[in-house]
Amino acid sequence: MKRVSLKPRKMPTQGRSRQMFEDIIEAGSRVLCKFPPGRFNTILVAEEAGISVGSLYQYFPDKASLLFAIQQREWAATRAELKGILHGGSRPAIERLESMMLYFFETEWSERDLRESLKVACAEYKDAPEFKKLRSTAVSDFHEFMSSVFPLSEEQVSFWAPFLLLSMSSQAEGTTSGIRTKESLRHWARHSVTMLLGYFRMNTGIG
Repeated sequence: MKRVSLKPRKMPTQGRSRQMFEDIIEAGSRVLCKFPPGRFNTILVAEEAGISVGSLYQYFPDKASLLFAIQQREWAATRAELKGILHGGSRPAIERLESMMLYFFETEWSERDLRESLKVACAEYKDAPEFKKLRSTAVSDFHEFMSSVFPLSEEQVSFWAPFLLLSMSSQAEGTTSGIRTKESLRHWARHSVTMLLGYFRMNTGIG
């Protein structure tokens, strides 16, 4: 199988080129939300960005590299927000964990069109090392938080960090597409998070 390169053709260094680079990624995000994932292509993105396809190819060699750049930006923004909630402030750790999980549901719901499209579109590079590394960052961030703030052994952290993260992700991804209002989303999220944290507390003795 041909190795898929997910690296941009070049990284911009000057203001104008950096702006075009960001404009292309933003245009790609809009195309993903406007059209079914199977329709995504560089021609549509170039039209959306108001540039030529040749200009787009100066930065991205193919649509896989562009899709990955969109994915990276989306995940980086979410990761920064989640880390800010987990490590910010002086609230008890369990309250920060609860806030992080509730926020995850809300952002999954508010960005569901883009995320659903990315999930389908990324099938063509899901086995690439760059993509696997990107996905692993969420687990490592959460593992670091759990091990630093809760009185758990390394073995316990190795179970609870991926268990809570994957359970939360599955719940959010599997339900938010069918929820129509933020009130309904928050109701569902509250019940899901209460259930997961209740199970966590019951089995670890953490109050």
